[in-house]
Amino acid sequence: MRRSTRARPTIGLARLLESQGPAIRNDRRYAELGAMLRDSARLRSAALNKTAYVLINEPRLELRHLGDFLETYRLPAQPPFFKLLLSIKWDRQKSLASRSRDRESRIAAIAEGFPPGVRGLIAYLAAAERRSNPSAPFWKAELRPGTLKRARKMASFGPSDWISFFEDYIERLGSGYRRIALADTEILTASMLLDCAPDPSTGRLPSAATVRAQYKRLSKACHPDLGGDPALFRLISRARDTLAIGDRA
Repeated sequence: MRRSTRARPTIGLARLLESQGPAIRNDRRYAELGAMLRDSARLRSAALNKTAYVLINEPRLELRHLGDFLETYRLPAQPPFFKLLLSIKWDRQKSLASRSRDRESRIAAIAEGFPPGVRGLIAYLAAAERRSNPSAPFWKAELRPGTLKRARKMASFGPSDWISFFEDYIERLGSGYRRIALADTEILTASMLLDCAPDPSTGRLPSAATVRAQYKRLSKACHPDLGGDPALFRLISRARDTLAIGDRA
């Protein structure tokens, strides 16, 4: 008894064109593809199986391999429909990659403007998570600003905002990794306020001498008698006391 076979489903080039998103359809060269298809009986009769469709549409096929692709799937090289479509798609990919690099550069520039203590504590927490999970999903999702909007929002944080942010983050990090090695949350936020976060590679807390030096430097800038912010002065004074207690312990 002969085994019945089913023909593999194929996709015509008209359907291929219709499936393109707005970015491809709005390309000035897109109309040329439609014209080629209308004017060529060979193109109108051509069809792609699922594999060929994916290679062209995603795209995964590089232009330098197009000749082999056309030969393998018995597709016409002329008119240059496939070459033009693939060129449009790769140009789009390059444009998206360029925009992504530009966005990442702008986000990084904003993050570089975060207070030194904030950057230091982020580095410490990221390193601590990587020791438990090298992929660091918490850091990627929350500590690393993934969008310009997020980066700008974080850049607008004041000291109290950062304290609340890190307290919430550290609590969830501890819940996600039961055995993660972290210093006490209050000590971590205190070290952040005094711009002397623990060392990311060793986890070592700032020395008493470092705490005194940082407090002396920062207190001059925010002391109320010198025109500074009383609320910030209270925060860094409390931070100094917290780290001094931790050092004695």
